[in-house]
Amino acid sequence: MKQKLKWALAFLLPVFNYLLVGFCTYNPILNTYFRAHILNILLFEGLVLCFWAIFGRLNVAICIETVLSVIFGAAFFYVLRFKNTSIMPWDIFSFGTAMSVADNYDFTPDIRLTIILTCFVLVFVIGIFAGKGDKLKIKKKILVGVLGLTMITGVTGLVQNPAFVKAYKLYSVLFYPDRMTYRNGTLVGFLMEIKYMVPEKPEGYDKTLIEDNYNELVEESLKQIPEISKQDLPNIIVVMNETFADLSMYGSLNIEEDVMPFVRSLNKNGANTKSGTLNVSVFGGNTANSEFEFLTGQSMNFYPEGSIPYQQYIWSELPNLTSYLKELGYSTTAVHPFKPGGWSRTKAYPYLGFDRFLSEGDFEDPKLIREYISDESAYDKVIELFENKTQDPMFTFLVTMQNHGGYTEDFPNFNVDVFAANIRNPVVNRYLSLIKYADKAVEGLISYFENVDEDTIIVFFGDHQPAASVTYPVMYSKGIDVYNLTDEEEKKCYKVPYFIWANFDIEEEHDLETSANYLSLDLMDVAGIEYSPFMKVVNDARKDVPLLSSKIRPYKETDSYRKYRDTAYYLLFDYGDK
Repeated sequence: MKQKLKWALAFLLPVFNYLLVGFCTYNPILNTYFRAHILNILLFEGLVLCFWAIFGRLNVAICIETVLSVIFGAAFFYVLRFKNTSIMPWDIFSFGTAMSVADNYDFTPDIRLTIILTCFVLVFVIGIFAGKGDKLKIKKKILVGVLGLTMITGVTGLVQNPAFVKAYKLYSVLFYPDRMTYRNGTLVGFLMEIKYMVPEKPEGYDKTLIEDNYNELVEESLKQIPEISKQDLPNIIVVMNETFADLSMYGSLNIEEDVMPFVRSLNKNGANTKSGTLNVSVFGGNTANSEFEFLTGQSMNFYPEGSIPYQQYIWSELPNLTSYLKELGYSTTAVHPFKPGGWSRTKAYPYLGFDRFLSEGDFEDPKLIREYISDESAYDKVIELFENKTQDPMFTFLVTMQNHGGYTEDFPNFNVDVFAANIRNPVVNRYLSLIKYADKAVEGLISYFENVDEDTIIVFFGDHQPAASVTYPVMYSKGIDVYNLTDEEEKKCYKVPYFIWANFDIEEEHDLETSANYLSLDLMDVAGIEYSPFMKVVNDARKDVPLLSSKIRPYKETDSYRKYRDTAYYLLFDYGDK
């Protein structure tokens, strides 16, 4: 009887591990398809068999799987807490970036996670005794190992087979990765996502046709470039301001003063300004994707939700705004006042055409706000670059760091002086205080360039809204059910302010709305520069699809949209020596 109980527990403990991993972020019993439970259980049982074959003892195998389950479940929990999305296979590439800012996040487990971790401990302890027995001999090791591998590879192959996914009725809409995880279970959902580490070719993609069309556009562009005089080109400064967002879009914050009076004044009636709302593809993190969309003109609508092109897809030269301006004679500089390796920028930037990349080590005695270099010091660096520039026009792309999450700690160099009366959340107050600093700093940058003789354009936009720890209390205070957002409410989470300002006369437009992939087109219009070959493709698509992002799909896939999507794929995966 005791032996039967041990074997029964040895079978059930991997099932408990699977369920506990799910409970870290959702209720697998209520949300996961029953048929998907079977596949997940096969995977967890298969893992135990593989570890049993390797180490020879069943109790060791169960304990190892339990430890890995704790790590996997906790990762799911914290990624959801900080980024408001399920963990993706490509988040592995973001591990270094995440660790570089980990000190500023609160990793204190809540009651739910504490209970689940306690349950994991019980599974671990029971596993020590339930799987106790003699060490496997070599023949049984081989048999157990083959069985375990067969279960894992078999299930993996099935869930990555579209015919099986359809017949077995698994959830397969990649546009909603959270639902894929909840409906299919943590491990099955994760394995289904792995298939999209490299996107499939778009349906109907014809490389030869796209290549011929693109080469024609390149030939036309090469004829135009010699006609452009460097002396007529304005300096271009792009500021992608970390986590800069206007939370009053959810309703009045009931604060005594506007935290962004300068940016709001530009957005309402700023002279020589085009301004409005920018739709981005990320929320609470994944800054690099907003960079990618702006610089390349490509849209994250074309690629798997949560993927990071900087880290996954850019491994050779990619035509984009920077490389095009460099062809026209611009000196090109990227600036980010933090660690240079974040989001693999040191790899991606040279492929995008930047002549140099300045990071935190290039700042001498900068002013800090909390633990980050302030926007004020970042703008001082931009001014320094301008004052020491050659006769070539300058293109400077600055990614600030001052407002980066988290917002749980107090610092002696950071004065929290904004208080949202109806929210009473210190995290929200800290964030709003940072935005006040950011607004004042960009006012100083504009004031400086108002008084320079050289024509200069400044583009300013936020990369994304702050994470759920900030936005959810604000939304909740306005009666919004944050766990059951409507499509329109969810899209609102992906909107940030932007403006394009010039120190010379331009046509003023306000209350505009665009998306990050189209913003460089507006920049070119203000600068009076002809579009690059790819920009012409993008502009044609914009006429039919005026907004496009990971959360905004075209109502209809027009010919111009398909050409845009296919050309983007060609440039990223088939262009040049790829």
